[in-house]
Amino acid sequence: MSLLVNALVIADTLIRQDAQGRYGLNDLHRAAGGAKRNQPSDWLRQPQTQGLIAAIQAAESTPGIPGVNQNQPLSSVPGAPATGGGIDVCKELVYGYAMWISPAFHLQVIRAYDALVRDTSAGKTRLPEALSANTQFSPHTREFRAACTLARAVGLRGNQAVLAANRAYRQATGVDVLELLETTHLPADSRGQTYTPTELGQQRIPAQSARQMNHALQAAGLQTRDAQGRWVATEAGTLLCEWSDTGKRHSDGTPVKQLKWFAEVLERLQGTPQQAMPAEAQTH
Repeated sequence: MSLLVNALVIADTLIRQDAQGRYGLNDLHRAAGGAKRNQPSDWLRQPQTQGLIAAIQAAESTPGIPGVNQNQPLSSVPGAPATGGGIDVCKELVYGYAMWISPAFHLQVIRAYDALVRDTSAGKTRLPEALSANTQFSPHTREFRAACTLARAVGLRGNQAVLAANRAYRQATGVDVLELLETTHLPADSRGQTYTPTELGQQRIPAQSARQMNHALQAAGLQTRDAQGRWVATEAGTLLCEWSDTGKRHSDGTPVKQLKWFAEVLERLQGTPQQAMPAEAQTH
């Protein structure tokens, strides 16, 4: 899709157009709120939609000359919407989709298109560069935010979560969000570096072993063991640690991650007695 001068903008969402002037149905779906119940594929299967498409094709056809692709009311392009894929539809189908969504969204689309026509007739132009940052980046905002949420759900925090989300989003859509934002470096976490339990233990007085530190973190309710016996952060500990890649891999090929802690966790442990390890822990 190309970004045309005087582009259609609905609900602060840029509705892109293809070379034949058809509008991106996926962008319209985002402008309508992106609800699953309003998926374009569901609307296209409706008998009323099929009838409208057939009526448009009949009205636009020339007797004895088969219709060609660029004169069709809709066109499907393989690939993700962020890379130019998706379904493009003519103006009449834009109105039909908006009517199917709700009367309020239908009215919003009509007024947005009328404003576009008025601007064009009056010689006013709205270059894509002049659109708000929210409009320019709206095709990516919702999806990238979801990728960040997923990264945090698996225990990543801060820059690690952002970088992992960017890698996943780039793999899925072909779009590098950090490159789009002209960002080559992320600011370091203001809390400083993270430490292994061994390194944390060396900062306590008297010094403690990694095993003692792990049990202290467990006693403070900051970590626990998972079904495989590995240490994982509890809900209370998630903001005080991050997962680090060790550069090693498990036998199944997945990266080996290590739970490391910010130095501020030592403040949480100040009230925790530096007790000796339980007898059963000393034997392991």
